[in-house]
Amino acid sequence: MLIDQVKPHIERYIKQSEHQWLFIEYYHLDDRFMLSSIDVEVSLADLYENIEF
Repeated sequence: MLIDQVKPHIERYIKQSEHQWLFIEYYHLDDRFMLSSIDVEVSLADLYENIEF
């Protein structure tokens, strides 16, 4: 996962199989995604809390 420090933007790579990755981008503060390995839902608003753009 790559988190942009200048604007709301996350690039997420999820391994699907040995040679296949799923690529997802998030741009909006109301976007949410699940980190299933630790059973946590994350919002961009939480990640970018107290950050001014």
